[in-house]
Amino acid sequence: MVAPRMKLGAFACAALAACGGGSAKLPPAVEAVPVASACARSPSTPALARRVSRSPFVGPTRPTAEWIHRLRSHAFGFSVDAEATAFVSIQSGIVAVGRDGSVQWTHAAAPEPLASPTIGPDGAVYVELLSDLFDPINLYRVGRGGVQRLDACGQTVWMAHAPPQNGSTPKVSADGTVYFAGHDRVFERPEEIVALGGDGTIAWSRMVSKGDTVTGGFDVGADGSIYYGTANGFVTALDRNGTVRWSTPFAHQIIHSVTVGDDGREYAMLAGSLVVLDSEGRELWSRTLLPNGALPPPVIAEDGTVYVGGRGLTSIGPDGLQRWHTELDGFVASPVLSQTGTLFVGVADMSGQELGSVYAVAPDGGILWRYRLEPAFDIALAQDRVLYVAAGNRLYAIGECTGDLCEDDGSSLPSDTLLAGPR
Repeated sequence: MVAPRMKLGAFACAALAACGGGSAKLPPAVEAVPVASACARSPSTPALARRVSRSPFVGPTRPTAEWIHRLRSHAFGFSVDAEATAFVSIQSGIVAVGRDGSVQWTHAAAPEPLASPTIGPDGAVYVELLSDLFDPINLYRVGRGGVQRLDACGQTVWMAHAPPQNGSTPKVSADGTVYFAGHDRVFERPEEIVALGGDGTIAWSRMVSKGDTVTGGFDVGADGSIYYGTANGFVTALDRNGTVRWSTPFAHQIIHSVTVGDDGREYAMLAGSLVVLDSEGRELWSRTLLPNGALPPPVIAEDGTVYVGGRGLTSIGPDGLQRWHTELDGFVASPVLSQTGTLFVGVADMSGQELGSVYAVAPDGGILWRYRLEPAFDIALAQDRVLYVAAGNRLYAIGECTGDLCEDDGSSLPSDTLLAGPR
């Protein structure tokens, strides 16, 4: 089906004239557009620069729905900033939802963003698109895909044109460098890993091996090294200048994700298994959790404990030995680890009935509570004990029940409940 024509750009500032400004001369691969000088966001802390699986916040102990915001389409993912604003990828672009559930702004994009937005340390929002222009004849002009930087009003500051092969979330380091994978304007050229400065200038680019493509995005270590996996089974480490440090092959395996721990270990998910590498790319241990299946990225605690979703939630020690496994009622997405050690996970029922739940799980694997809603794959903690959940075409804010009468599991909520936001 041909998608409808979409208007480019953002269209929701309190005073649109305040979002004007001049334009800077950028490199040929980056499109220069007006910069919004009056639209600045508060700087974010490193822990809040993107949706992280290890949170500095605590979650609700008695869950209740503060509000439910109905989105215009299915949510593909979201990120939360230091002010508890959620930036959600939907079919028509990006919508910013405030702490009270109201829309702050909407950024239209054609076609839909490929993954969750990323928030930089300066509060800027980055999103990867297949294209920035809809063509009714050729559908999408894929040569115009790449990464956009949005300001606090949701307007495009700049766009780096390098059409992506796979949908992934751009990675932003603590110094504001943006990493993503894309082709040099056309898909016929090999894929490259691109490092951009905060002003959109290209710091460096490195070609991926011919015939290969980056899968599952990137992670950045404390020393600025960049880690990624590929479809042909390579886990690769680059230094901050783009030079290859090492590359470890896993024959005939697709690397679904690579996560870096505080100790410099890399945790690669491939074909239902978790493989742990040391800082030089040597395999330390591996564990099969879901034979011949894909597993979500793990979360790594400060002490090196690994928590993995999939068919239940599993805790694995730094030595590779399983500590506990808790069966839940469906496929478990990537967990979020709170400051107190409680794990929050979204679960999708596998029966095909479009059911789901959010669980709070204690550090020892015991279930603390369950909240029923739609299949939930993306969750994040924010301030004030609030848990944001993207499920179907809704964004839930699940907070702390302070009264005597609160629905205790979500089952009493009608399917069309809307407690905040426009209909």
